Amino acid sequence: MEQEPKIANAYKEYYEIYDQVVLKMLPFYSEMHADMTEQIAKEKTENLKILELGFGTGTLTYRIMNEYPNAEVLGVDNHEENIAKATEKLKDFLHFKSLKADFKSFETDELFDAVVSALSIHHLSDQEKQDYFKFIFEKLKAGGRFIIGDLVKSSDEEEWHKYLVDTMGEEGEHRWQVHKGNREDKPSTLEDQLLWLKQAGFDKIEVVNKWFNFYVFYGEKSSKN
Repeated sequence: MEQEPKIANAYKEYYEIYDQVVLKMLPFYSEMHADMTEQIAKEKTENLKILELGFGTGTLTYRIMNEYPNAEVLGVDNHEENIAKATEKLKDFLHFKSLKADFKSFETDELFDAVVSALSIHHLSDQEKQDYFKFIFEKLKAGGRFIIGDLVKSSDEEEWHKYLVDTMGEEGEHRWQVHKGNREDKPSTLEDQLLWLKQAGFDKIEVVNKWFNFYVFYGEKSSKN
């Protein structure tokens, strides 16, 4: 079913200001992307195949393709507004391909050196995460990494709430309430997700960094697989 004009326009307006809004809400946004990018590979000149889940407006993608100039990146996202904005942002990169699909249920026969996901995995339920971690494990080459930067279920979210109010006042409180009322947000604890990565078959599991209730962590598939 096609979106009604008012809804479509609302989405368009939202994605036009998304990059500015997210920087206000997540002051560590750029640092999180830097940490995620750094975990992809030691040699940045490698001919890598990278899968990005829910690539949004292409900000993380842009950083990855700048730092890994020989990499091929496949980005999966189901919002046309995202794809349009990301395509414009990434127009100078020849090795980027986009796939319009729900990252939760897309299909591909390709295997990847790395899979990255920023602020998308928390949209999956606990069971969906467990199943999805297994799916991603099968899509990785031996030695590949699944790198996640996302919010988790934690009492530390109150630190983020305080930051939003202290820096944005009423707007910060409003955005906090919108976040808390969003039924699409289904964060799981860090401990559970690390366990599910292990159960999915990942050999090396590491937490890279933390800000409030946001973490960067990864699972690495054994090079013997």
